[in-house]
Amino acid sequence: AIAALVAKDKPDAVVVSSAEALDNLRCILEADKVPLAALPLFVSSDRIAEIAGQAGFARTFTMPGADDKAIIGSLADTL
Repeated sequence: AIAALVAKDKPDAVVVSSAEALDNLRCILEADKVPLAALPLFVSSDRIAEIAGQAGFARTFTMPGADDKAIIGSLADTL
């Protein structure tokens, strides 16, 4: 189901603000055979970016925080 959605409407960004959320996202995507490297992933810390890279995400952007202003600013500046 997720693979079909990603193939039809490839997301411009996926936002993750915790390592636990990243792991849950990874499990869902891998279960549906969605390639992690293709998704643009915005994370809230260098630590989460490192974990994401080790998991197979290749397009990772580190935001300056997890609050609304940091998320919106990062998305606006990058997309």
